Amino acid sequence: FQTLDVLSGESETYDLLVIANNNHYFENIDLYRAKNTMAERPILVDGWGLLPQTTIRQLDFHHEVVGGTSSQF
Repeated sequence: FQTLDVLSGESETYDLLVIANNNHYFENIDLYRAKNTMAERPILVDGWGLLPQTTIRQLDFHHEVVGGTSSQF
């Protein structure tokens, strides 16, 4: 299982984070760490509604849930 080592704070900046798998591993992604490696207004696509809505709003992600069982957004 590969971890999200791309979020290690290297000099690259990312615009988009896509969660397209419903594995519970993804529920524990450090969104604060991810935000620090992303563009000023990062886009987060949560294909299963796994991620905490409150944290996503606090971090000011542009966020869409496109599947799963979530009825939010």
